[in-house]
Amino acid sequence: MYSGLSIDKKILCSTGPFTGRINGRNHRLLLEYADKLDCDGFEVLVFDDWYDRLGRITRDYRAAGAVCPVVHADKQIGTLMCKSAGECTGEYLDLWRMNCYLAVSIGAQKIVVHAWGPPDSNKYKELVFERCGELLRVAKDYKLDMVVENIPCYYGSPLGHLEQLAGVYPEMGFTIDTRMAQFHSEIEKVCNSPLLASGRARHMHISDYAGGHMDWDALMRILQPGKGDVDFDMLFARVGEIEYSGTLSLESLSVHREQGVNVEKSNECLRFIKIGLK
Repeated sequence: MYSGLSIDKKILCSTGPFTGRINGRNHRLLLEYADKLDCDGFEVLVFDDWYDRLGRITRDYRAAGAVCPVVHADKQIGTLMCKSAGECTGEYLDLWRMNCYLAVSIGAQKIVVHAWGPPDSNKYKELVFERCGELLRVAKDYKLDMVVENIPCYYGSPLGHLEQLAGVYPEMGFTIDTRMAQFHSEIEKVCNSPLLASGRARHMHISDYAGGHMDWDALMRILQPGKGDVDFDMLFARVGEIEYSGTLSLESLSVHREQGVNVEKSNECLRFIKIGLK
């Protein structure tokens, strides 16, 4: 792994692109490939079937000295949070606490969260905003920087929701996902958003998107950065202009069905980001 950037502006590799159903969501792939990937560390994606082995995962990562400054919380937390008041059981808070515990146990400082999700998305926005405050209080107890991601909305604008949350919760941080922003035609708005200029956007997910505005059939085609429609020249120029000091994670898929992680493809993407940030 390289460490060519400042202590803050680290280029990470998300474990999501190479850990999935195809390989049994094998957490040890991070350890197997850590020294082969040209990144400053990893963003660990928590899966919904990991809870019975969180202790083993923590022990494995700590024993290996894995560098994991960011954890991406279980995505089902957002799905549970977006339920109506009558349907919500509070399970999202129980899962959130376990995710926060894992994060601090492996040395993470930031935790990414989806604040809404299918099937209701952000239909109950006011409830979602209130529940975000609950998550924030728990994250603060664990001394974690909670960064809410701009995932797709069925109603309104993801970036708009993040900007509203920023007004409600001054301590809350945010994650900008380039693919999600392009899906909603919001890359230019992201570049001009006060979230970036003010330092409230403290993490980024880097991948590409090729499809029309809110083309749901194209959303899950996760492309390498530079292979789709995201204007990375504009984004990286803006990142340099504001002297962005947050972290960035590569999120494009890099799984070989037969061979495991596609190291060459992953490193090509990591170089794309590194060069773009110079």
